[in-house]
Amino acid sequence: MPELPEVELTRRRLERELTGKRIGRVVIRAPKLRFPIPQELHVSLPGRMVRSVERRGKYLLFDCETGWLIVHLGMTGFLRLHSGTTPPGKHDHLEIVFADGSVLRFHDPRK
Repeated sequence: MPELPEVELTRRRLERELTGKRIGRVVIRAPKLRFPIPQELHVSLPGRMVRSVERRGKYLLFDCETGWLIVHLGMTGFLRLHSGTTPPGKHDHLEIVFADGSVLRFHDPRK
């Protein structure tokens, strides 16, 4: 499980990479990870801009203008920003595609 220092480093990296980006669409490749992923993400996130990335304990909180996206990395999960041309891998379970074409992927081989 990523410990608190690793989660904070992830938060700082994502804050630099994502602040000001507008969400284009959400692709759910595995509808149930630790908990079911709400299907409303398809509707509620597109068009929203990431204003900040914060942390509460081991949870990452994305301020998306009118609401928050809360992510826990679990035992072996991580978030990585890719160019739009990089194909998803076997263990990439969730994608947030931004208006500029970049893609944030949640990757977890333990799923």
